[in-house]
Amino acid sequence: MAVLCLLLSYKLGLDIRFCRIEESDFDSIFTWQDNGTQCFVPVQMKELVPEYTNSTASLKELLAGLHKYGDSSDLVIGIKLNRDISIDFTDVKTKSLPVAEVWMFGATAQDQSRWSLFKENDAGWSQYEYELPEV
Repeated sequence: MAVLCLLLSYKLGLDIRFCRIEESDFDSIFTWQDNGTQCFVPVQMKELVPEYTNSTASLKELLAGLHKYGDSSDLVIGIKLNRDISIDFTDVKTKSLPVAEVWMFGATAQDQSRWSLFKENDAGWSQYEYELPEV
């Protein structure tokens, strides 16, 4: 959740912060200032788990499960891609899901110093790459 918050802060140019609140349809609230207005959005985290955890888990299955949220027009979904795979996004569709946005993210370096953030838009999928600061 913290990594997604940081990646979105980089991408959107905002100082986004989060608070864990495990409610029925979301895991946290992300918040930021926009022209003096405090904005809030509920975020539900999902994960494409490593093969050693569940070798049959798939991104397609994970996305199909998001239909359970019904009309959650303000809900943002964050999907951690926690698997050493290459994804062909041409068949991955999120625009028809009943949520506000779907962001996917995953480490692209073994030491987790580099991460990619993925978002479907009208022209297809965009990938944004970031190097995280050492802590």
